[in-house]
Amino acid sequence: LKNNRRQIILSWTQREYKNLMKAYNAGVKVPEVLGWKNNVIVEEFIGDVKNTIPAPPLKDHYPAYPYQFIQDIVREMKKLYDAGMIHGDLSSFNILNDNEKPVLIDFSQATLVKTPNSEELLERDIKNIAQFCTKLRIDIDVTKIQEMFKK
Repeated sequence: LKNNRRQIILSWTQREYKNLMKAYNAGVKVPEVLGWKNNVIVEEFIGDVKNTIPAPPLKDHYPAYPYQFIQDIVREMKKLYDAGMIHGDLSSFNILNDNEKPVLIDFSQATLVKTPNSEELLERDIKNIAQFCTKLRIDIDVTKIQEMFKK
């Protein structure tokens, strides 16, 4: 695929589509995938449907109850992990705050738990969440979170 830019984009889209489908089928809070064609993925609208106001990314709209919100994120990460996947790029940019509930988005870098660098990606996801907790001024036990993902 090195020299075929179009094929790379199509492969990347297909990968994200498959990752989203797997996460959705595992019960992870992600947008439902409605379809895809070429380099376009059509997903469920997340936010206020009636007024067509999209749910904001976590970086732009901090939760009213941050500790609960972080616990919800970790639960979603664990569901994803139990389904055999790691997000790989989880941050406040890739989590929507949908009425005080997290919705994970952007699964283009998601990988299978069994891939060689998956543990590094999981550690990065946990680190990113811990750094965001610092911004929210809440204490979390990173070791306890890491233990949840031990096989």
